[in-house]
Formats: sequence, C-alpha cells, structure tokens
Amino acid sequence: MQADRLESDLSSITPDTQVLYTPSIDNACGRGPVPVVRLFFHDRVLFATDSDQPLSEGGPLLDQVASVIQRDTPGAQVTILGHTDAVGSDAYNMDLSRRRAAKVLRALVDRGIDPARLSAVAVGKRQPIGSDSTPEGRALNRRVEFMISRCLSANLGLVQQTGGAGLQVQVLRLDPALRLASVGSVSLGSAAAPATPAAVSPAVAPRRLRPAVTAARPQPAPRYQPNMLSPEVQPNPLVPAVPF
Repeated sequence: MQADRLESDLSSITPDTQVLYTPSIDNACGRGPVPVVRLFFHDRVLFATDSDQPLSEGGPLLDQVASVIQRDTPGAQVTILGHTDAVGSDAYNMDLSRRRAAKVLRALVDRGIDPARLSAVAVGKRQPIGSDSTPEGRALNRRVEFMISRCLSANLGLVQQTGGAGLQVQVLRLDPALRLASVGSVSLGSAAAPATPAAVSPAVAPRRLRPAVTAARPQPAPRYQPNMLSPEVQPNPLVPAVPF
C-alpha cells in the first residue's frame, strides 16, 4: 500500500514512475519479491548536458520528490543512479555519473532526508534504455534515476537485474562530512531483466510491471534489516566504514 501510494504521488511529478517487484540481493528484506518504486528524470531536467551543475528549475522538482518521500515512506531507503550516454570514455562517464549522484544526494539531505537512508550507484553508460546511435536515444540514456523501497538490498537487487554485462559498480554513501565514499560494490546483471523501464515520453504514463514469480501481491516480510549489505557487496578496505 505504501509503494502504491508513493508511486501515485510521484507520478504527478514525473510520469516516468512505476512500481517493480524484485528479490533483494540477500535475505535482509525477507523472502520473496519486494516492491521498489522507480522513477527517473530525463536529460536537461536536473542537469545541463555534460555537466554536474544542477539546473535552477530542478530545485522545485527535488523539493516535491523529497516532500513526498518524507510523507509517504519516512523510513525508506533511497538509491540514486547516475546514467550517461555512450559518448566519451567509460572513465569520464563514470566520473560524471558519480558527481551527479553526489549532487542529488546532498540536495536531498538539504531537504531533510537522513543521509543514513541515502545511497548512490554510478552506472555511466552501462544501462541504456535507448539507442546510442540516435540523438533521441542518447537523450533518454542521460538520466538520473531514483529507487525507493524499505530495504537497500532490494534497491541493489533491482540495479543488479537491470543489466550491465556483469560489470562491477561501486555502492556509494555520504560520510559524516557529506563526502561521497565507496562502501562496497555490486555486480550488474549480464543481461537486462524484464523490469527494465520502457522508454516513455512525458505525455504517456508508464506501464505498471508485475512480478513474474507470483500472481499475488507479495506480503511485507515480518522482519527485515534495512541497513544490511549482502555478502556480495564487498567492503572497500581503502575507505573508512560508513555506518548504515
């Protein structure tokens, strides 16, 4: 019910919003698929092309997103993904993704969301939703994505299922000084899962995807540990641990 309400309220901000069901990368969320609310903002909504400087018109959108999250799901885990198109080197695109994700995390903290509830994954050009051979497809691929659920492991499970040729990407969190630090990594799937979002235009509501594992809506787990990383998320010994 919380996920449906959150999806409905966020759809008034951006139509690129949907509820997906995914198993977590471990048992921290309980057994069975977990609802994850997923939304994204296209190129030039939050950032100018090839820039990590927030656009002034993006501020009111983040105000609304933060307000809805705080009201509907005050304890939710929020994971930000930074995506780019395939123009430029992989290293450059990953750095741009990381810088954009950091700006969004800090903007959400400024709007009252606890840093302990926030995480980020810099994806770069590894999860396209459009063709990089056309300007329209590249514009779709340049996006900032939000994943919101009761459990970080579910958010990372959806990241993992969306594709990425089996590559490793860092899981990032803000330290007490609000600097972005790597706290582990997660392996992207070798192929895109059916939960990959469709390329929808701003005038078309997104298609609601249903879990493939069961026709019934999964019930909330009786117990879960929202701040526990999977053994698959390996700690980074070079960076001081950031408490979850």
